[in-house]
Amino acid sequence: MEHVVLFYKKEKKIIGAAKAAAKILKRKCIVTMHESTKKLTKKYDMMVAVGGDGTILRGARNAAKLGIPIIGINLGKIGFLSEIKQKEAASAISRVLSGKYEIDERMMVRAQIFRGKKKIGDTIALNDIVISKSGIARLIKFTMSVDGEMVRDHNADGVIISTPTGSTAYNLSVGGPIVYPIHPMFIISTICPYNMSDRSLVIAARRDLRLVELSIKINSTPGQGGGVLLTSDGQDVFRLKAGDEVMFTEAPYKTKFIRLKKYHFFRVLREKLNWN
Repeated sequence: MEHVVLFYKKEKKIIGAAKAAAKILKRKCIVTMHESTKKLTKKYDMMVAVGGDGTILRGARNAAKLGIPIIGINLGKIGFLSEIKQKEAASAISRVLSGKYEIDERMMVRAQIFRGKKKIGDTIALNDIVISKSGIARLIKFTMSVDGEMVRDHNADGVIISTPTGSTAYNLSVGGPIVYPIHPMFIISTICPYNMSDRSLVIAARRDLRLVELSIKINSTPGQGGGVLLTSDGQDVFRLKAGDEVMFTEAPYKTKFIRLKKYHFFRVLREKLNWN
């Protein structure tokens, strides 16, 4: 690890923790401080993300495209994505710099937005991409298809397209399933559907080594005083109109998490969700 980027949110508490981490890293590395609101364009050997899961998600979308492995120092409340607590930062960084770590790769989801034949948006997410209403309390009507085959029409407040990593995020809060984060899959959960038979679906993101294409066609929006938004990891936002189609596939990039020890998924669930 010769050149490390320290990715942090510009808040007083976080800046102090970021500077402390930078001090440790500078003993063996060249360190670049980078605010999380600014796009990352340069390749580094490692990213150290300091903050909560939101900072990790923003950092992941930046790092994945550049092939940069990422490790998180958690200063947030839950910290599903970041492995290191602040008090463990010094020893953890020393272990990483000594090469004592493993790489845990996680799939990401890509959404391409089409208006007619024109592509008007393209985004990736580690956790989820959400289509939801804004403003007036009326339902969105949309049609879902998988590889060109219609699944069903929906009337709902929206829909969550989640990765296995994101199955414990917004998907979980609407009653969607928790999915073991190994195989590439989509978890599709509608938000407050009109039809009580509308249940979550889990489908493979690949079929015979070919990417599965999941399509959402917006048939109608809430109308005057409302609208439809597509949100990537709760951060990047696109406005949708009736007739727009969103094509979801597995992203061409992966998030590479640095792990200091074997990742025990169910241990994390017991800790974060207070399972007995």
